[in-house]
Amino acid sequence: ERDEISKIITEWKKAGIVTETKSPYASPVLLVKKKNGESRLVIDYRKLNSQTERIHFPLPNLDEHLETLCGTNIFPVLLVKKKNGESRLVIDYRKLNSQTERINFPLPNLDEHLETLCGTNIFITLDLAHGYLQLPLDKESRQKTAFITPEETGEFTRAMFGLMNAPFYFSKLMQCVLGPLRNDIVLFYLDDMLIPASNWDQLMMRLKQVLQRLRDAKLTIKLSKCEFGKTKIEYLGFKISGEGIEPADLKINAIRHFPRPRNEHEIRRFIGMASFFRRFVQKFAQIAAPLTRLTKKNCKFKWDKEQEDAFTILKEK
Repeated sequence: ERDEISKIITEWKKAGIVTETKSPYASPVLLVKKKNGESRLVIDYRKLNSQTERIHFPLPNLDEHLETLCGTNIFPVLLVKKKNGESRLVIDYRKLNSQTERINFPLPNLDEHLETLCGTNIFITLDLAHGYLQLPLDKESRQKTAFITPEETGEFTRAMFGLMNAPFYFSKLMQCVLGPLRNDIVLFYLDDMLIPASNWDQLMMRLKQVLQRLRDAKLTIKLSKCEFGKTKIEYLGFKISGEGIEPADLKINAIRHFPRPRNEHEIRRFIGMASFFRRFVQKFAQIAAPLTRLTKKNCKFKWDKEQEDAFTILKEK
């Protein structure tokens, strides 16, 4: 177990995610077995939380690209094994987010995003390696992430997924990096990029332009999650080809196998999933009206034939 933990920490150090620390608030790390036999690294912040008062915690600083956002809190960290054997860092930022002023900003409109693909028939998808981990934390923030293992101590040097305004900062970063290439040459949604073209030569030219921008910004991609020169690809839950756009099978199956909602929360979840593909369903709002009605304030939850019919139609559509 110690060897496995040490191996993970060593990999983090090589990647620059973890560095040495002298913080007096280092927290122990445990390797916990999950039901499926895999392991996850759990950082126990009980000692830190009991000894630390509210602290100043600047969010990732992107120098000339972004301004610094400040919040206050302490948070627990988990390392969860993914299906491919790699590790995903999961942090409970709820307390920090509750004290953070939300920055409202529009993510790209998916319908408008996809309409720009008209006339293209060959594609490349790029995925940035480790997403938010490419955003550095300033030195003051690093001490707030301190941890300890049976062999050593360390602290994180990069931003983690889960911060309320991290998508804003990441989107602003990508806007600055891609600049005039956005929309015409490359589409992006957070760390997912799509390069469409009408022929191979155009595709290669566009790829070189995008890669040069990423290189200049010192951003890296994960080749294992990229696809090159495909005539059919999946992007943001859609299957895209020269013949058109349709929902991806995984998303469709999730809707078709969604259990009958038992409360308002589950209705909202289902409507949210189904709404993702409303562009493919004529009179979507009219069909969903019996379900939407149950989400209104002071409306008693009552599941009748009208709701069952609407639920069934949307699942079959």
